Amino acid sequence: MNRIKQLKNKVDKLYQAKKDGRADWADWLHKNHIFQVADVAKKLADRYGANKDMAAAAADAVVHLKNDFYKHMVETIIEKSDKDIAKVISSKIERDFNDKIAFEEVREEVRTDYEKLRKKYGN
Repeated sequence: MNRIKQLKNKVDKLYQAKKDGRADWADWLHKNHIFQVADVAKKLADRYGANKDMAAAAADAVVHLKNDFYKHMVETIIEKSDKDIAKVISSKIERDFNDKIAFEEVREEVRTDYEKLRKKYGN
């Protein structure tokens, strides 16, 4: 078994252990976020010859913008008023798009998703 599969198996076991004190949304992250980010990060690192941290940050932002991360965040995590939710979400959307994606070409690839989210969450 190669190192990537070994790591995936370890991460799977960690999430399946459901230990006390873990985040309430850990199951969702395991199913919908962790491995998607890893896959996108590998593709970006290969595509741009980028360092892994830069690729991982961009991948995390891309996955946030392209899947239902924000919808899930609003429904299950944030316990604030509608106005506060919009402020928190719009701030995070801006950071994801403008700060975390270091590759202009990738930013353009997710621009439509970004603009839809800005419109939905009041920015």
